[in-house]
Amino acid sequence: MAAAANYGQANRQLLTEATRVVLSRVAGATLDLVYDVSHNLAKIETNQVGGIPTRLCVHRKGSTRALPPGHPELPAGLADAGQPVLVPGSMGTSSGSTSFPSSQVFPSWPVPVAGSGVPADRP
Repeated sequence: MAAAANYGQANRQLLTEATRVVLSRVAGATLDLVYDVSHNLAKIETNQVGGIPTRLCVHRKGSTRALPPGHPELPAGLADAGQPVLVPGSMGTSSGSTSFPSSQVFPSWPVPVAGSGVPADRP
């Protein structure tokens, strides 16, 4: 799984750099990375199971983790607002962003929306 994650990250970095080169050459523009997040991976994390912190391998099936405000794993700059969630659009819908207050995330595990165009009842 780690090798696949590394491959995905390297691929995104190479595609981003190629896009930067083309934008610079054709339009004289620059491209800054705003946010890079892996999705559709299984990750080792600690979550509450029956009130007990338990180390688990979690797969969110196309979604990414979003930590609520005040979570100890958040960097200081996100502590008050929580981790941002980018909600990708589809060919016919807009993209957006959001964050989740702690009352909407816990006691369940921090799992935000998976993106537009994904049926809510998808197995």
